[in-house]
Amino acid sequence: MGSSCPTGTWAYVVRYGEVTDPTTNSVAAYIPLDNACDSPGLCIDATPPPDAQPYAMCCTGNTSGAGSTCVHGIDCGGTLWFCYDGVSNSDGTVTCFHAAETY
Repeated sequence: MGSSCPTGTWAYVVRYGEVTDPTTNSVAAYIPLDNACDSPGLCIDATPPPDAQPYAMCCTGNTSGAGSTCVHGIDCGGTLWFCYDGVSNSDGTVTCFHAAETY
């Protein structure tokens, strides 16, 4: 029986990811992030504005939420969270709003 992988390669299972090149079957694997609103103080109890969008955000400071500074991006040396309804502010921080997960 033939292998589906070319010589010198091997198969992996990816639970979270996407096909980045369908002609070569290249895949980008992702690490699932915890919902920021599950941590007290990271999300605001308000209706998200119409331009809110999902963000991966990195929060530094108090990791329990209150007093944290959360920025859009992943290279800040803090805790990574996923915000389902966030707005990127002009100072680089992210405001995350409590909302129902629709994904």
